[in-house]
Amino acid sequence: MRIYDAVLAELPGLLVLLDDADARIRTRIAYLLAWFPEAAATTLPLLLARTAREDDPVVAATALVAA
Repeated sequence: MRIYDAVLAELPGLLVLLDDADARIRTRIAYLLAWFPEAAATTLPLLLARTAREDDPVVAATALVAA
């Protein structure tokens, strides 16, 4: 639980990774955000926006599933 709480505390700083140039990074951050439903008020709009503008199908699918 301590690790979960530590990552949750760092989520605001990690959100910029949704706009990273590397599709692998965008995929991984979208996947990570799915594990924190208590942050949905912040992350859901960002995930949906990423899905709408994403060219990489893996990133788009991961963001959509995370949302």
